[in-house]
Amino acid sequence: MHLLLLLVFLAFLVLSILTRWGRVWGSTAEEQDMALPGDRLLEEAPHPRIRMTRAISINASQELVWRWMAQMGRGGGWYSYDWIDNAGKASARHLVSWIPSPEVGDACAIGRLELLETNRSLTWWAKRVRIPGGIFRCVFDIHCLPRDSNTRLLVRISADATGPLARPFLFAFSFGDSIMARKQLLVVKALVKRYQDRTSNSERPETGKKDQYQWMTCIYTDGATAGRSGRSLAEKWRDTA
Repeated sequence: MHLLLLLVFLAFLVLSILTRWGRVWGSTAEEQDMALPGDRLLEEAPHPRIRMTRAISINASQELVWRWMAQMGRGGGWYSYDWIDNAGKASARHLVSWIPSPEVGDACAIGRLELLETNRSLTWWAKRVRIPGGIFRCVFDIHCLPRDSNTRLLVRISADATGPLARPFLFAFSFGDSIMARKQLLVVKALVKRYQDRTSNSERPETGKKDQYQWMTCIYTDGATAGRSGRSLAEKWRDTA
């Protein structure tokens, strides 16, 4: 029994260390303290809260990096572990021709596009997700900052929760997200470096099917959709003011 308890403690300690590292992967102390547009969406409240700021430098223009991030979740896939979060569909390896420019009110699996500054930032807002015994809220901030000839891609996820399981839920969420977020930034950097601004892919030509590169539903402001219908909370977020 003592050995089992020791193993459980060691496993929790390792997970905690990895999660703390993953929450700030690649970011500087200055970037972790930097104010981002979505910070104001989580109202001050005595809820357990997490804030995770990750960053990576990409040798490309701010505008180009933003174009790749602007299609993420909006028909281009998620650029992470596709077998986990994209039902095995390979995310796009080019700038997809039929994906429209983002607009406030677009909705996808991670929320409603609440704030937008073209070529600079996108803020997704999941206002109310039910969890056992409580509510979960989440802000997904994407920010592109010019740094000489490079771009600093900064992604912050802020979340809070209510209810008796709020703290363990947030811990589990931050652990899982740390794994996915690091992969996502590394993939985006590799794609931008290799493919730059190409708008076609001869190895995987566009078929016109709106779920070719993404499984989860996205709804644009004009009502058109991408992904598979009903495969996310996009419908709920679209109706959330």
